[in-house]
Parts: sequence; structure tokens; C-alpha cells
Amino acid sequence: MEFKDYYKTLGVSSSASEKEIKAAYRKLARKYHPDVNPGDKAAEEKFKDISEAYEVLSDPEKRKRYDELGANWDHYSRASASQGRRQTTYTVGDDDDFSEFFRQFFGGFDIGSTIFGTGARQAAASRARAELDVEQELEVGLEEAYNGGQRYLDLEGPSGRERLLLSIPRGVKSGSKLRMAGKGIRSGKRAGDLFIRVKLRPHPRFELRDGTLHTTLDVPLTEAVLGGEVSFTHLDGRVIAVKIPPETQNGASLRLRGKGMPSTSGVQGDLMVHVNVLLPTSLTDRERELFKELKEARSHEVR
Repeated sequence: MEFKDYYKTLGVSSSASEKEIKAAYRKLARKYHPDVNPGDKAAEEKFKDISEAYEVLSDPEKRKRYDELGANWDHYSRASASQGRRQTTYTVGDDDDFSEFFRQFFGGFDIGSTIFGTGARQAAASRARAELDVEQELEVGLEEAYNGGQRYLDLEGPSGRERLLLSIPRGVKSGSKLRMAGKGIRSGKRAGDLFIRVKLRPHPRFELRDGTLHTTLDVPLTEAVLGGEVSFTHLDGRVIAVKIPPETQNGASLRLRGKGMPSTSGVQGDLMVHVNVLLPTSLTDRERELFKELKEARSHEVR
């Protein structure tokens, strides 16, 4: 049985990094994927060879054993069999996805008890699935994150353009990952997941900091001095009336409980309203007189 050079299959050197191996695999997988080459048996076999090579070289333990034994694999396999070692194959996927070389080469290692063997298979399967995962960034408006909703995504895959409907939960934050099962890279009968990493787009009037929603509210001088109500439109379209206490200072912060950003678990946070006192402009003669009277009345204040 001929020795398989997995490095040559992927077109990388034996010193290639994990990143280089992954990049080479993805490039070749897109080129030879059965969905891209329907009915092409040669492309299908090439895709199986690529997947088998990546299965070994992407797994640090398998790669180490492959590098150590190399072209001496057949001698080691026969020696192991003559010593009566139990063969435990811990491949993933269907047996048809891998060559006889792969099964003999990696089936000749005694990796311990049945429990340990099962754990190794599960770990290998998890690693293999993870390598097929795809992650993309999606910019989401703060209103969309506050209210939740749905978004259509047009993705280019091996089988052409596909339109997916993504649900955006209320309270999603920057850095959150939304999972779409089975929408990653396909390899044989296996398919990875598509992870959408959320990035919140800045809003002109609201800001989310450490989970707390903040906004700045312009308050007329008369309302700041005498007290009153000032309204603003919230992210969900509601008009919120804020009570301004008398003698409110510029830069003061008012906490509106339960009016902030919701969490994905449904708990409503608080909204911090920061007061920006507006000084009057275009004063009438009467208004100027009133301010002069006020100035005289408070002339005792230390400046």
C-alpha cells in the first residue's frame, strides 16, 4: 500500500503552521467540493483526499504520530499487529470518507480503555466539526438590538448564493455570537456551523456602556431652575416624559429604572439620562430686564 503524503495533498510544507494548513484546506475544498463539481468523480475523490489529509494535519496528536512514523508506517503497523496490540480506530465520519491507508495507519495505536477511546473519538469529532465552522461579523443597529427582529443574510457558498433568515434576539450586545447550525463548511456528510459575531453600530442619541444605556437630554434653563417635564423618543418609538427636579444642575444624571437595554434573558436594565441645560438665546427686552433683576437679587453671591 502506497504511503500518502498529506502535506503534498494540501500543497503545504511539513513545517506549515495550523493557520496555513487550514487556509490551504479551505481553498482546495471550495475548488473540489462535490456541490461545485456535480457528477465529477475525479473531483469527488480529490475532495476526499483533501479532507483526509486535513483530518490528520489539523489534529496535533495525529500530525505528531504521522510525522514520527512517516514512510515507516507499514513496518510499525505490522510490528504492532504481531505483538497482539488491540487496534482502536478513532476516526470521525463515515469510513468511506477515509482511505485504507488512513484506517491502518491510525488504527494501529492502543489508546487505552473503551471509555478513553470513546472520549478520544468524541474529542476528535468535536475538533473536526469546529474546523468546519465559519464566523462572520454583522453590524446591527442599536434600535434593532433593543427591539430584536429578523434579518435576511445573502451568503455565497459552494452550491451558490443562499438566503438565510437570522433571528436577532432582544438585548444582543457587541461580541455576542449567533449560531446557525449546519450553515458552515461541508465536508462529506459533515457540516460546520455559521457563527454571526454581532457588532453594534453607534447611535446618534444613545450609547450602551457596560450594559447600561445612556442618553443626553436637552433641558431648557427654566425647566432646570423651576422643575418640570421634558420628553424624548425612546429606541422603541415610545415618548418618555422625564421629571426634572427644581434646580437641576447642568451635567446632572437621572436614572430611569427599567427603561434601559433589555438582557437576552428578558431583564430590563436602567437608562441614565444626562442633563444638558440649554441657555436661552434671542432674548426679548422684557427677558433681559428679568435677568437683570435676577442678577441684582443675587448680587450677594460670592463670585
